[in-house]
Amino acid sequence: MSDADLPRRCERCHGCAADPAAGPRRPPGSRDDPLPGKAAALRELGADPVVCDVSDVNALARAVTAFGPELVLHPLTDPPDQVERIAEFAARNNRIRTEGTRKGDDLRRWCKMMQVVASMMVSAPKATVSDVYGEYPNWPRLFPTINGVRLLRREGATLVLEIDHIEGKVVNELLVRSPDEISLWEVHRRFDALFLNRFETIPGGTRFTVSGEFHLKGFAKLLQPFLRGYARRRMERLQLQPVKAEAEARARRAAEGEQAKKDAPGQ
Repeated sequence: MSDADLPRRCERCHGCAADPAAGPRRPPGSRDDPLPGKAAALRELGADPVVCDVSDVNALARAVTAFGPELVLHPLTDPPDQVERIAEFAARNNRIRTEGTRKGDDLRRWCKMMQVVASMMVSAPKATVSDVYGEYPNWPRLFPTINGVRLLRREGATLVLEIDHIEGKVVNELLVRSPDEISLWEVHRRFDALFLNRFETIPGGTRFTVSGEFHLKGFAKLLQPFLRGYARRRMERLQLQPVKAEAEARARRAAEGEQAKKDAPGQ
């Protein structure tokens, strides 16, 4: 997706444009256009551009807090308009991509979301734990809140699933990012959630960690200060423990199978 497509894909966008490093600093939240025509073009596409210095973390925090976004997308770059000047701009472009991206990641704490992390040690190889979680056809047998799963479509590497959940039919998006990480986006009636499932090899097995980002809806937003502990306990009981039990059962069966081969006559 190109930068030009971003406003078309969002109902309402918020742009924070980076001041040139050698240029004058503008007041935080200024709607002056640092690049002629850019803010006007974004406004015409339906965005609400706000100009601020992304290297000023306090100004950036104020701009983001004032807007109150539900999602922060930060494709920060600083390339030249002339192809022949790419090498000249390499250092400043790399700086905005690294430093700016780190600041963009920090924006999540200013967004209206609830972050919860739960972790558990699993006595099974990392590949086994990852496979248990990623095998969505087995979810009805694995997870107590799921009665059925249907693959709706594939969007690149992402699987869009319809889940027959205890609260009704919900949509999930499953993406295997690497052997170490699987992400799952869930859409529910009272919240949407992004779960990042990470698998780390440790002595004796695997550290299975789930990081959940919950976007609460309606009156549930009022309960956010009281929900973090409740959400963590549910993640442990309904996500981590079922995966742990199944992965360890598979690991035991695999070990028993290997032992049986060794004990067989002629071995």
